[in-house]
Amino acid sequence: MKLNNFNTKALIANFVVWALFVTISLSASFIDANRAGIEVDVPIRIIGYLISFIPWMLITPVFYWFLQKQQEQKKLSILATSLILLVSWAPVVVILETASYSIMRKTELFPLIDSIIALPIVIWVYCFLLYAVILGACLALLYYRRSNANRLEALKAKQTNVELELQLSELRIQSLLSQLEPHFLFNALNSIASLVRTLDKKRALTAIRRLSDLLRYAIEASNQKYVNFEDELNFVQDYLSLQSLRFEEKLSIKLLDKRSVQNQICPPFLLQTFVENAIKHGLEAEGSAMNLLIEITDNQSLHEQTNHYKDTLHLLVKNSHLQTIKKSKGLGIGLTNLKARLDILYQENVTLETSNTSDFYQVKLQIPAHG
Repeated sequence: MKLNNFNTKALIANFVVWALFVTISLSASFIDANRAGIEVDVPIRIIGYLISFIPWMLITPVFYWFLQKQQEQKKLSILATSLILLVSWAPVVVILETASYSIMRKTELFPLIDSIIALPIVIWVYCFLLYAVILGACLALLYYRRSNANRLEALKAKQTNVELELQLSELRIQSLLSQLEPHFLFNALNSIASLVRTLDKKRALTAIRRLSDLLRYAIEASNQKYVNFEDELNFVQDYLSLQSLRFEEKLSIKLLDKRSVQNQICPPFLLQTFVENAIKHGLEAEGSAMNLLIEITDNQSLHEQTNHYKDTLHLLVKNSHLQTIKKSKGLGIGLTNLKARLDILYQENVTLETSNTSDFYQVKLQIPAHG
């Protein structure tokens, strides 16, 4: 893989993200053991985790390189490429996970077949989901690069062809969508890992199903300009369920759906951006308990120019915060990108307001209910 500036940054980011993920997982493991009153052999636990995760960290750039080559050569579909990588990597994962489990449980590794059969099924499901997330991240990175390249070509062509303006807008939307932070997937995986370590299989399987729904929606919605608001709302509820597993009693959620009709549409990840922004800058930044209020209403108003009634959708996301935390002024990156997307889609028919007091921060949005 030829290391240009972008690939170098991506490679460094890969190692940093994996190092943080392993550190957080290890720390959570020690905390869980301490709460359960279980004595942990620290060196053995560290070795077990390194055996499990270091190979994943090293193979991720290889996955990216292989996917990039196949897209350039266009010999295999994404599905075929994914299956080749899965079949090639699966035997290595089987051996490594078996060795890691045997080391941390201080059991005999051989005969190897018996040790493999003895592994809990949740571990294999977790490994498969980890593979799916890594593959998705690699594909998203490749798509982001291709989107940027297309956008630059379109900008050059615009000088001689005015008709490319619409295409440029579409490319800009895709570029902004690609900036949605995917760290909630790693947080969700970490929450599931905690449940696996405590052998809470029922809650772990429930969380896995919800994460599967999140991934399915994200893949389907990322290629659409508008989605049904009901699907967006279900997506946010699954996302909040996973966040509740992570933060437990620290996160108090109140969702009020006061709409009179249920057939509205909206851009994908609209409500999720507001909710993720509230959790990131509230609960994650401060570490204290947070109250989150989500209120959804609709309304009919008379358009002054056309003298016709128009349906509007109103969103309110409000989160509590500490008075001692200094809040930044204006919109953050996530909300700024969202406002840019909405301006493109709805032109001047968008109202986005934020307010910040010593007790809470809130965002209000009003958009057309039917695109």
